[in-house]
Amino acid sequence: GRGPEMIQEHWLRYFCEKEEKEALLAWMAQEGLSRPRAFEERVAHAEKLRKLGNDWYNKDDFRRALHCLMGAVYTLDWMPTEQMGQSEEQRAQVSELMLPVMSNVTMVFLKRGDFANAEKAATCGLRCATKLPAEETVALRAKLHYRRGLARGQDGPGHDFDGARADLVEAAKLEPSNHEIRKCLENCKVLRTEERKKDPIRYQARERAAPMEEQESTGDAAETESGATGPPGLPPLLEKFAEVVGRCLGKSRRAYRNIRQGQLITVMRDAFHYRIAITSCLIALLAILIGYRFAAS
Repeated sequence: GRGPEMIQEHWLRYFCEKEEKEALLAWMAQEGLSRPRAFEERVAHAEKLRKLGNDWYNKDDFRRALHCLMGAVYTLDWMPTEQMGQSEEQRAQVSELMLPVMSNVTMVFLKRGDFANAEKAATCGLRCATKLPAEETVALRAKLHYRRGLARGQDGPGHDFDGARADLVEAAKLEPSNHEIRKCLENCKVLRTEERKKDPIRYQARERAAPMEEQESTGDAAETESGATGPPGLPPLLEKFAEVVGRCLGKSRRAYRNIRQGQLITVMRDAFHYRIAITSCLIALLAILIGYRFAAS
């Protein structure tokens, strides 16, 4: 059908509110850069705006650069009903131009500190790349993944070290000889590790145990008869807890396997295995909690 989404332009809506779009169109009219109507003229006009944006970017005028690049996005923005009348060659032509435009938009947003929109622009650019042959978009996809990784790694609501690392890994695969990407990836790994260490659920017990281990190591001068130093053993009570946990988890795994293979077993037997799995997991959880309490005391 031809609902509202089919008769609306979409690209600019990712970045501009209604008032911002109206201001952009007024600026384009004032500068003599209004969007033409014909397809070929629009493509040429978008390329002109992209180059203007690059010129302003090289002059460190990121505000004007963004205006020109948003104008290029607007110029290449056709409604879905209009796109249906375009040939495959024309659609490819639009994607080929929109891809570098989005790459430049991402960089300008990064320079302006607008990391949320930088991530959006990189994602839009990568979406354009899927419409083109992969071998023709390697360099730009590497830039987009790299820049999106930078945006995701910044402080703010969109802060996401895991996502940043995934993007940087992909960028490094696309451009393995790029030292800047490699260096950024290493920094991201360090920051990601530090952030994960601050996770109280995962690291609190280990951090609490560290002072106790240090105190025991300073007070215990006795080594094995051979003089070799081995890993410290668990206290007898903790060893018993570990044994209980291991047995319970083993029963849970076996019960789960029986349930997964249970097409030929009866409903009552399924229920029995479910009870074993649930009971074993509860016992294991109780043992772990008691063990943590013992280690902290």
